[in-house]
Amino acid sequence: MYIKPTHESKKKLMMLVLLGAAAGFINGLLGAGGGILLVWVFSLRNPDDSPEGVRNTFASTLAAILPITALSAFLYSLGESGTPSISELSPLILPAIAGGAIGAFLLHRINTTFLKKIFALLILYSGISMVLR
Repeated sequence: MYIKPTHESKKKLMMLVLLGAAAGFINGLLGAGGGILLVWVFSLRNPDDSPEGVRNTFASTLAAILPITALSAFLYSLGESGTPSISELSPLILPAIAGGAIGAFLLHRINTTFLKKIFALLILYSGISMVLR
C-alpha cells in the first residue's frame, strides 16, 4: 500500500536534510560543532524533556556524529602536510576511546539536568575561549 506524503511531511523531511547537511558542513569545516547542531535538532525532533528523552537525544547525536567525524578525519588526512599523522595522535586516541566508553557508561547514571548544564558550560567555555584567542 502506498502512502502519499503530505506537503507538511515533505517540508519536515527537507528541513531535516538541510540541518543534517549543515551539521556535516560545520563539522567538516571546523573539525567540531556538528554535534552541537545535532543535539538541538534531535531535541526538536524529540521534545520529551524526561531523563530518558534527554539521554536519547545525546545518544542519537553520538551515533550520528561518529560517521561524520570519521569521514572528516579521513579527508583531513588526505589534505595538507600540516595534518597530524596517526602516530602523532596515538597518545590521544586510546585515552579518548576510553573516555568515550566511560562517558557512555555514565550517561544513564548522571542526572539529566546536570548533564545539560555540563553541555551548556562546555559550549559557553569553548565559545568564549575561541573569541578571546
